[in-house]
Amino acid sequence: MKKLGANILLISMLLLLHAVVSYSQPFKKKIDSLQYVLSREIPDTAYVNTLNRISNELHGRNFREAIRYANLAIRRAEEIDYGYGTSKGYQNIALTSWANGRYDQSLENHKKSIEMFRTGGMTNELAEAYNKIGLVYFYIAEYDKAIGYLSRSIEDYRARNDTANLARVLNNMGLVHDSKGDYATSTHYIIESLQLSQSFRQLRDQQNRTYGKGMIHENEFINRPILEQRLERIERVGESGSAEQLANLCVEAAEIYFVLKEYNSALSYYRRASEIYAELDEQVLLAHCLRDQAECYVELADFGSALEVFRQSESIYISQGNYIRLAAVVAQLGETNYKLGNIEDAILHYKRLITLDDSLGHRAALSKTKVALAGTLLEQGRKQEALSYAQSGYEIAREIGSLTRVETSARQLYECYKAIGLMGTALSYLEESTSLKQKFGDELTHREIAELQIQYESEEKQKAIDQLNEVSQLQSNVVVLQKQLLMLMGGGFAAFAVILVVMRNRLIKIRELKSGIEEKNAFIEAQNFKLEKRGRERELLIGEIHHRVKNNLQVVSSMLRLQQRKVKNVVAKEALFAGQNRVQAMSLLHQRLYQHGSYGKIPIADYVSDVCKHLAKVYNLDKQKMDCSFEADNVSLEIDTAVTIGLMANEVYSNIFKHAYPFVDVLRLHSEIKRENGLTIRITDNGPGFPEKVDFEEGGFGLKLVEMLATELGGEATFAGGATKGLTVTIRIDEAHVD
Repeated sequence: MKKLGANILLISMLLLLHAVVSYSQPFKKKIDSLQYVLSREIPDTAYVNTLNRISNELHGRNFREAIRYANLAIRRAEEIDYGYGTSKGYQNIALTSWANGRYDQSLENHKKSIEMFRTGGMTNELAEAYNKIGLVYFYIAEYDKAIGYLSRSIEDYRARNDTANLARVLNNMGLVHDSKGDYATSTHYIIESLQLSQSFRQLRDQQNRTYGKGMIHENEFINRPILEQRLERIERVGESGSAEQLANLCVEAAEIYFVLKEYNSALSYYRRASEIYAELDEQVLLAHCLRDQAECYVELADFGSALEVFRQSESIYISQGNYIRLAAVVAQLGETNYKLGNIEDAILHYKRLITLDDSLGHRAALSKTKVALAGTLLEQGRKQEALSYAQSGYEIAREIGSLTRVETSARQLYECYKAIGLMGTALSYLEESTSLKQKFGDELTHREIAELQIQYESEEKQKAIDQLNEVSQLQSNVVVLQKQLLMLMGGGFAAFAVILVVMRNRLIKIRELKSGIEEKNAFIEAQNFKLEKRGRERELLIGEIHHRVKNNLQVVSSMLRLQQRKVKNVVAKEALFAGQNRVQAMSLLHQRLYQHGSYGKIPIADYVSDVCKHLAKVYNLDKQKMDCSFEADNVSLEIDTAVTIGLMANEVYSNIFKHAYPFVDVLRLHSEIKRENGLTIRITDNGPGFPEKVDFEEGGFGLKLVEMLATELGGEATFAGGATKGLTVTIRIDEAHVD
């Protein structure tokens, strides 16, 4: 009953606020209209809710006033035993503290509000409260706690089947894992978010409402209509609306101009908004607007003006105690000074930023800034100082578990140790950075493919289907009308005049429908062109993936070659050489895929032939001493199966070139691939051979690997040949892995 009463009071409060907002149009600011509500005779619960509403409006603009109104709401709510108002007051303190960098205070008050929501049975508020506290932990890089709270939010929204909010929190969870560098898990959450019913459109619209740089639709034909709407609203609001609303619309127009790279127009609207915010004494909004102006100057390469305006916004953030925004503008001051060539000033601002990030608890940002500073110091020849900052950034990244930051800091440590001359240590950090970068590249590529597939299937394909259905319906209408026309024509002469009139009307209708069909067909052709373009883009992306994988494998092969040169032990050298050849065998497959544009299946005969030719070059064999023949059926296999066969062929050919070639005048090598109850690969030579029965426990790793890989494909590998009969290797693969 208490919950029901609270809901009724809340509804009455909303109705009252709606009436007051209508009445308060002449007010310059929304805050003024809400404060006017407080001066009227309203119910106690509505009074508390209005205090909380004012606090929420002020939380990113005036820290002290937002806290004051939230505390007033809490005291009044406690006096009247209004649990909802009390919990919302604590939540407003938490949000205000978060927005201004007081994270300990934010966490403390979030936990109070969560406990009150839970004990008061306010389940609708709990899911969002978990999301909000999870984001605070995300900001201070306590990723495990962030994941824990966001998981609770996801469970609650999933249980309530709240698709829109579930999509939003899944996206937040994806961002947390993305910051950790766990791109595989991040992709899982982001893709689930996009796959939810209406979530793709909902997230897209949500991004549009923020009007943040890089968040509006990329296509100019969508940006222009949005811009025109904003400009029309600016004209209307300029005549009769509130000053605050006009300033906000000017900022939105400026943001769109910025995205369109029309920086002078963006500057004009930012300046107009700045003048209004200054008149309204909205200092924080004024500082935001000044920062945006400075970014326009940066894009216009007017770095002197940018520095001046950045400093203006900096002084406001300092006076208002807005430490998060202050850290951001200090970073921009450092970057702008660097572009101007004021290196010492840039270094000074980077050090200020380190102090700010450290005091705020922005550990991920702290690691990033220290690594960036290390790079600048290294450019100036200050090697030991650069090494100190790079090492500190690396340790912080390790501590918070952010693989992304670990990769960039390891790369910077490599540069530092290389500059100092400690090449062994430098190589170890290069290996760590390269390994992580390869892992990130693969996982991010999978995300790109998945997102492209979703967009391709859920938008373009659906549009094409809808258009085809419309055309089908139009064609059905034409058929019906034509049948009606034929029936009318079969009527009697007495109704001829009437039929003529009806026929005329029907013919006009048919012409209209046919015209509509032609228009729809033209639209479908345009849609098909777009789909074909998307398909080509997808093929290019997949080709780029194989190119990237091939390059990554080449990097791994080069690192193995470098390591081989350093190793003295003969057995270890041979093991590294064999490993290098196996990596190269996989690289050849991806090279063939992107060069020949075949991304589904690959002709296995061509690939095995590539492996043989490559190994002949690696072992530096004389072509005059080789007689190679190849006989193969036309068989194409999936990439995973092809890679496994390539690895087996690599081991067999390596064995032959090492143990048969040196003992014969001319090496006769015959390879054949046949469709026989699956697939049979048979390779023979005229070398000295080996015993009839091969002991895999006593043999080399290569022979064991061939047997294991053949078993993995549901088949077997057999080795035959006496002391003078040469070697015959037969590999049989199960039918399931061939079709």
